[in-house]
Amino acid sequence: MTVSRESQISLPDTSAYHIFMRSVRQTSICGVDPFTHRSYEHRKEWIISRIEQLVRSFCIGVAAYAIMPNHYHLVVIVDKNTAEQLTDNEVVARWGAIYKVPHAVKAYIEGDAAFQHVAQPIIATWRERLFDISWFMRSLNEYIARKCNAEDGCVGRFWEGRFKCQAVLDERALLAVMAYVDLNPIRAKLATHIYDSSYTSAYERLHGGSIPNQNRECSPWLLPFDSEHLPFKEVAYMELLEWTGRQIRTDKPGFIDPKLPWLTQLYQFTQGGWVDVCQSLEQRIHGAIGAVAKVVQYRKHCGYVRRRPSKVAIALFP
Repeated sequence: MTVSRESQISLPDTSAYHIFMRSVRQTSICGVDPFTHRSYEHRKEWIISRIEQLVRSFCIGVAAYAIMPNHYHLVVIVDKNTAEQLTDNEVVARWGAIYKVPHAVKAYIEGDAAFQHVAQPIIATWRERLFDISWFMRSLNEYIARKCNAEDGCVGRFWEGRFKCQAVLDERALLAVMAYVDLNPIRAKLATHIYDSSYTSAYERLHGGSIPNQNRECSPWLLPFDSEHLPFKEVAYMELLEWTGRQIRTDKPGFIDPKLPWLTQLYQFTQGGWVDVCQSLEQRIHGAIGAVAKVVQYRKHCGYVRRRPSKVAIALFP
């Protein structure tokens, strides 16, 4: 049975979510089409540019991302408090950067009190949408679908249904999900190291841009490490990715240090458990991810009373 996205998002339980979106029929809409040999690599930059634009307007930050040939991953963190503290002018400015603003709202913002009764309910709706993951994804997916269909000269469905959403309930789960997303190109054997896994947040944090030869001083739109939302040190996280990539790429020559990285020790992951999560998180854990007690509480709030955490989830996140 299909579960609505609204019922999968419980902000009282967590503000962090793993988002997954795949193209229709799993075609290579962002890479090189194996049949026509036509390159669609430029569409990856379209997706990243749109995400960056939306992050600057919505009160939703991005902790990690990976744009693959036929799908993409996002790890997002909702900032509801910031949205509630915005002034009406700030809400209109943020929404107006993405969508058209009606005349009545413009007139009210410019000081015409006659439009107050019309404008204020609209602004209140926009405020709620600024921390709504479904609206964030709608603003991203509709824009990309229309742009790609226009390039292809066709109409119709572009994405394979709606986005999939996984609640991330604690720091331990957040670390695992971020690493899983950043290591996508290495698992798919599209890259041999995080330093050359372009179109990922790890690559952008290391190089200042998502693609080779794109030099920027920094990536201010990505959530910073060692902060309220990402309590890890960036150096420790990158070392963990590099170490994990060596475990995944068994064909890669070189010495593998038997000592576990500091972050895995801090969050009490075993070597086998950590590598298992980073290789097959989507296949091994369905639904919310985190400590068992938090998963049970989250599912109770969402109405999933009969569902129980799997044995695999309990073993990896006790």
